[in-house]
Amino acid sequence: MTMDDRTTMQAVGACLDSLGLRHEIAESDTGDTARVRFTGHNGRFRMMMWLDHGVDGQTSLIARAYAPVSGDATKPVHILAVAPARVAELYVLLNLINAKHLRAGAFYLDPADGDVTFGWSIPITEVPAVGLIDQVIAMAHALDHHFPDVRAVALEGRTAYEAFEAHLARDEAELARAEAEAESAEAPADVPDPELDDWDDAEDEGPLPFRRVV
Repeated sequence: MTMDDRTTMQAVGACLDSLGLRHEIAESDTGDTARVRFTGHNGRFRMMMWLDHGVDGQTSLIARAYAPVSGDATKPVHILAVAPARVAELYVLLNLINAKHLRAGAFYLDPADGDVTFGWSIPITEVPAVGLIDQVIAMAHALDHHFPDVRAVALEGRTAYEAFEAHLARDEAELARAEAEAESAEAPADVPDPELDDWDDAEDEGPLPFRRVV
């Protein structure tokens, strides 16, 4: 591994520090690797980042967020404990997510350990800044966002299409709720006009003075 690679990964670590994310930089077969753990709304996950040099000379930052099918890296359920028919449905689900929902990256079952994985790469030409690493972390939450679907198929026995339709319904409900909250926040407050308050109870002050309009 070149010194440039090590400097780049040290910069990645500094960015993670700036974002308040606990991590470690460890040596691996692919060079220095940043390892991060994060807890989302739907599970506890792990993430790795490392550099890859393509045959065309392009350097990319590779990221992999992953968890066992239980969605909890501390309480794993191995893929071998899942019935083969459910594993087949899980492949269909991940393909649906890749085709219908993602704009970058891809879901897959890791062939080495069976973990449900979201992986992607970002070409880089300079040392990564905090904004880029923040974007990488944000993309990792795609794994958290879709993990209820994974559990529904792998552990609860729902079909891929049932889980995917349920996900679309959740997204629509969440969008409607967010739009309603935004409209409520933007609506002007209903403040009574002191001159009009208790209008019906006020005494008649008599006719208004006549004024000629020219």
